[in-house]
Amino acid sequence: MALDNVLDKIAAGARSVASSVADTAEDVVNKGKRQVETAKVKGDIRDAFASLGEAVYAAEKGTGVEGSKEELIAKIDELNLRLNEIENERAAEKEQKETERAERAAKKAEDAAAAPAAAEPAAAVCPKCGAARVGTLKFCGNCGSEFTD
Repeated sequence: MALDNVLDKIAAGARSVASSVADTAEDVVNKGKRQVETAKVKGDIRDAFASLGEAVYAAEKGTGVEGSKEELIAKIDELNLRLNEIENERAAEKEQKETERAERAAKKAEDAAAAPAAAEPAAAVCPKCGAARVGTLKFCGNCGSEFTD
């Protein structure tokens, strides 16, 4: 019976570790995707600013097309909005993960409090040879006598 409890605890621990690893892997993947998207949007913003600079220069020289500056400014504003959306999504996801972790920790504490406490063995030493009892063993590891509980 005690072995079943130990195996159940080991299995529960393994499930908990596997769940944590899966959550961490998912977090890493999502963070990587956000970083790639952020880098792309920032690159697009740099390109739009460069194009805007070229348009302003061409307009000053009298060779530019009217309206291209306004279009580029609108594009930069749109890209900046997308960058803000990405950052807000990241913050919301981070807050959600923290809430989930807190809920899991609370459940784990609740489960630990609800689990029956392991009964302490009555005899801490062997009645026959006086050897110390190890854990919840039923028999003495030194002489083999049965512990009386």
